[in-house]
Amino acid sequence: MQRGIPAITVEIGDPSRFQKRFVKNALIGVTNILSQLRMIPDEANASEFEPVVCTRSFWIFAKSGGILTVHPDVNTWVRSGDLIATIHSVFGDLEEEYFAPQDGIIVGKHVDPVCQSGNRILHLGVVENELPAVVDDGHM
Repeated sequence: MQRGIPAITVEIGDPSRFQKRFVKNALIGVTNILSQLRMIPDEANASEFEPVVCTRSFWIFAKSGGILTVHPDVNTWVRSGDLIATIHSVFGDLEEEYFAPQDGIIVGKHVDPVCQSGNRILHLGVVENELPAVVDDGHM
């Protein structure tokens, strides 16, 4: 909001993929917001899912490379301490386990099983009681 122009950022599904069910619901949600703000004619539609508004989000990154398995699906809630991903060597040996650092919802996840050190593993959305006026999540 540097120029005082409100904006909506929609982050949905797996990275680098178009997932029709998420795109459809995101479009319904944005259309409903524009309708509520009286920017377009009233066309309120019911979404397939109850929307979740995250106060912030962050990616969890791989410490090592190998064969990655991300266990929860996108749009799944996890609790702090839940196993969210594992990395195995090409020989099947467990190399790393990743656990949710806090409660949240899976916003996105790495879908390619080949993982290099530093790759994104999982995008965790955090829901808190109050929404901040401005969020600096590194996207600008």
